[in-house]
Amino acid sequence: MSIALLGNFVVGVPANMWMFWLICHGTKELLASDTYLLSLAFCEILYCLGLPAQLYCMYGFERAVDGLPFLLIVQMYLVWTGRPVFQSCICVERYIAVVHPLTFIRLKPLKYAVTQCALAWCVVFLVFFLMLQRASVIGLLWFVPTFCIFLYCYFAVLFSLRRPGPGERQAEERGRGDKMKRKAITIIFVNMLCFVVNYLPPLTIYYVMMLVTVPTIVYDVATSLGIVCGLVQPFLYLHRVGKLPCLEREH
Repeated sequence: MSIALLGNFVVGVPANMWMFWLICHGTKELLASDTYLLSLAFCEILYCLGLPAQLYCMYGFERAVDGLPFLLIVQMYLVWTGRPVFQSCICVERYIAVVHPLTFIRLKPLKYAVTQCALAWCVVFLVFFLMLQRASVIGLLWFVPTFCIFLYCYFAVLFSLRRPGPGERQAEERGRGDKMKRKAITIIFVNMLCFVVNYLPPLTIYYVMMLVTVPTIVYDVATSLGIVCGLVQPFLYLHRVGKLPCLEREH
C-alpha cells in the first residue's frame, strides 16, 4: 500500500493541480461539470498532500506528532465522501444533458452551476460528519443509494441511444446525437467503475473480517485500488482537452 500512496502523491498532485489550473484558465464559461471537477481536484489534492504524513504514521511514528492520525482520518473521510458525491454529480449532469437537453440548457448559467456545487458540498460535509461518528454503517448506507444513482444514469442514457431525441431525426444530426450519448455513457461508466472499486472491496473485506480472519495483504490491495482511482479523473480530463503527449485527442 505504501507504493500506491507514494505513487499517488508523486503523480496525483501535479495531475490534479494541472487539471485545476486548466479549468480555471482554459474555459470561457464555467459549467456545472467544471465546478464538480474543480471540487474533486481540490479533495484529491488535499488528500495527496497528506500522504507523506500517512506513510510517516504507517511506520510507527504516530506518537511523534499529537493529533496527526486524527487529521489523516479527516482527510481520508473527506475524499471518501467527496469522490462519490462529485462523481455522481458529473453523471447526473451528463444524464440531464442527454435525456433532458432543454432542462440542461436552462441550468447552464454560472449561477446555477455554483448553486449546484454548493449543494453538493453540503452533502459532502453532512456525510463526512456522519462518517466520523460511525464510518462502517454510514459507508454501507452511503454506497447503496449512490450506486443506484450511477446505475439509473447509465441505463437511462443507454436507453436513449435506442430512440432519437428532439432534432435528431436526420441521419447527420442523429449521428452527432449518438456520439454525444456514447461519450456520456463512457463518462458515467468510468465514474461508476471508480466508485465501485473505491468503495466495494474495502467495505466487503471490513464486514468479512468480522466473521473470519483476512490476511492484511488483501485489505492493503483493496485500499491501494481505491487510492489509485484518484488518478483516473484528472487523466481523463487531460486526455479530453488534448494535454497528454502520449495520447492523441479524440476528434
